[in-house]
Amino acid sequence: MKRMDSLLKNGDYVLQNGEPQTITDADALLQSLYISVVVPKGSFSLNKKLGSNSFKLKPAKFGDLLEFKFKFERILRGVLLDFDDIQLQNIRYITTDDKVKVKLDLFIEEEEKRELDFEFERSVD
Repeated sequence: MKRMDSLLKNGDYVLQNGEPQTITDADALLQSLYISVVVPKGSFSLNKKLGSNSFKLKPAKFGDLLEFKFKFERILRGVLLDFDDIQLQNIRYITTDDKVKVKLDLFIEEEEKRELDFEFERSVD
């Protein structure tokens, strides 16, 4: 796998000596997956197909997270169809009073184990 991208943090380029810092291979692939899950579908002007509807997910502050888990996993599996080099091994949910953290255990090209994290604010509804 040969992949290269500019490192992003909080939506901005990370600079190194005044230039965007680059990432390659598995790091670039995971960043691309992360962006594909968190960016609202249709909001990227150069590629209207990029993104997902995960930004609409609001796990309930109280009660069962079953509906949230079902919707997140459906979105994730749809996004993963575009990432042949990534295999999902496990999904873990960690809940607090105000957030749900989602931790993905992934394999890159069936050999390199990596983790990718997402965080969702819980709604009062």
